[in-house]
Amino acid sequence: MDGTVLDLNPWESAALAGSEGTLGIVVEATLKVFPKPKERFRFFAFSTLEAGAAALSAVAAMRPYFLHFFDQGAIRLLNRSGAHFKDAAFTMLAILQGTDAELDLQDAALKDICRGAETYTEEEAREEWKDRYNIELKFKRLGPTLMVQELRLPMGQLLSVLGELKSLLAGYDWGVQSLGSDEGAICLLIFILTDERNPKVFFKAMSLAGPVPKIGYRHEGTVYGISLHNGAHLGRIHSASAVRAMREMKARWDPENLLNPCKTVWSRIPPPFVSLAMVAMRLMPGLTALGMSVAERMPLSLIRIGLKLTGGRLR
Repeated sequence: MDGTVLDLNPWESAALAGSEGTLGIVVEATLKVFPKPKERFRFFAFSTLEAGAAALSAVAAMRPYFLHFFDQGAIRLLNRSGAHFKDAAFTMLAILQGTDAELDLQDAALKDICRGAETYTEEEAREEWKDRYNIELKFKRLGPTLMVQELRLPMGQLLSVLGELKSLLAGYDWGVQSLGSDEGAICLLIFILTDERNPKVFFKAMSLAGPVPKIGYRHEGTVYGISLHNGAHLGRIHSASAVRAMREMKARWDPENLLNPCKTVWSRIPPPFVSLAMVAMRLMPGLTALGMSVAERMPLSLIRIGLKLTGGRLR
């Protein structure tokens, strides 16, 4: 890093967006501020997944300011944490913005799409909006351990994906919430409760990090975001040329790998090892726990050397 400061416009900065500090650091940003528009909050409960998914797709086409849903599993987890939602198969929150005339038109279209669904009051919808960032904390209290998997997939694949998740996660406490929607796609947060105090139970749950992304891939989706533990999916999210370009940027701007090391542009553990670990956790959780216990006592330098020899990049 030579400290060069780049003056970028919003389009030129796209290469840095979502890189989580691996390709550079924003030291100054200029924001354009707009007057806050008027808003309306709408909250609906659907008796079937099919009706809810159809409404979600239709409302997404309206491009509301905010749109998300909970499946029944997530609603039941929230109610166990002290909420009082209707025990519906599918619950959807939509926030509309605009002038009074624009809101009237949007509101009429929204209510027509959601006719037949139970409705919450606007105040209840506002409270849900205000509380949206506390959901993970509420689920965590039920744990004691909360696992989260993220998928991004075409809206039309939602029902199929939820069906496969139901089969895969039978026997677990789990639920789904959407993170948002854009351009006909939707991002899902899949919450799974487990207990890291019980290694056998915990590692078996951890093994779900293998089959859950595969469900997404089977339905034209992918994992959402690249983190320390799912860098193995980098090649499925970006083209080979895009990955190569990001690695060249990283090598040029941060040759010593100081910025958020090993995240996004490289997999810290070779992908074949990740796949093997998922299988071992599922079929031999006890043996996996023993192996992890042994690894904790090994010198970190030795682990780094082993991973480097096999293609991993653990800093």
